[in-house]
Amino acid sequence: MLRWYILVLVLSTVVALVVIYVTNSTLPWWGFVVAVLLGTISITFFGALFAITGLSFSIQPFAQMIAGFSKWH
Repeated sequence: MLRWYILVLVLSTVVALVVIYVTNSTLPWWGFVVAVLLGTISITFFGALFAITGLSFSIQPFAQMIAGFSKWH
């Protein structure tokens, strides 16, 4: 069962990188990797927090702060 999740992760990552290059997107490949890693870390942390305590937090302000910070540098 875990193999299917890994297969879907790898295929969707490859498709996303191909789409970024084919459409001449302004998103660099490393920006995509950073976004995926931040999403994975956020989902893991906030999902565990919600599972344990029942408290849910919006990660939108967190993502906006990171995007705003990267825009300035």
